[in-house]
Amino acid sequence: MTEITNPLLQKLDLMLLGDGFNFYRAENRLRADDLLVRQKACAPLGDAARRIGELAIEFQNNHIPAPTRDQPYPPAELTAILRQLTELRARISGMAARIQGLPAPAQDRIWRRFRNEQGLLEQLLVADADMLENSGHIQRLCAALTCPELKSPVAGMAISNALDQLDTACNRRRSLLEIPG
Repeated sequence: MTEITNPLLQKLDLMLLGDGFNFYRAENRLRADDLLVRQKACAPLGDAARRIGELAIEFQNNHIPAPTRDQPYPPAELTAILRQLTELRARISGMAARIQGLPAPAQDRIWRRFRNEQGLLEQLLVADADMLENSGHIQRLCAALTCPELKSPVAGMAISNALDQLDTACNRRRSLLEIPG
């Protein structure tokens, strides 16, 4: 191996390889894939949240009457639907933030003593793929939802159930990183 004499290249080499990080190791590729899959799982949730926001605006424009002297406030059942849409949108956005913030295993020697890092990362990718499938399902449910369907009490139930499944998948993934007791 030739010695690097350029000070800039020496700093780059130290930054990239000084802590033992090697881009060509399978564990590091799996770690990068894990981040990529979690980002891909968040994109459909962003689309779903945007669709719910559009439906809330459409519902407000089409179904909530303008205030009059006789009825200065909109009917409570209509504002309840609007509130549910706002809460659903917040829950979807919160789930996307939770997925982005899920932990990845540390890359230190102590961690490697207790775990098979490559095997764990492969398990995490399977869990992440499950999250990706669930978030795509939520996106499809939100895309198929129409404004007239919002008056039905079961309109948001399928999305809420899908969010519960996604929450379960997140918890399963998190449990992979817990230290066995």
